[in-house]
Amino acid sequence: MDDVVTLKTRFRETVIAWSLARSDASIANPLFDQQQQLVKRLRSTEAGQEALEQLLDDDDVVVQAVAATASLAWASQKGLHVLSTIATRNDLIGFEAELTLKSFRSGKLNLDW
Repeated sequence: MDDVVTLKTRFRETVIAWSLARSDASIANPLFDQQQQLVKRLRSTEAGQEALEQLLDDDDVVVQAVAATASLAWASQKGLHVLSTIATRNDLIGFEAELTLKSFRSGKLNLDW
């Protein structure tokens, strides 16, 4: 099994690649699936959860948003804070953060995917 540092790095790189490819579904969809599998592996251990929480302060806002969404399952206050900050942005990631917050607060966000 890959170590947590390697998984964290792969996750970050995959999120950035996905973000850059979002307008091309043939590229973005497989990257999203990879990102999802990496989140599952990271969140399955305490060390992996800590690694995702470290990404809440990443330089890339999309990495922050995806890590914050993943962390809602165990560190909801931290995730909510990051998503609330991102939701103030006037761009796509801000809109998505707002939708994520609404879904989470209404109890409709599936955190076990």
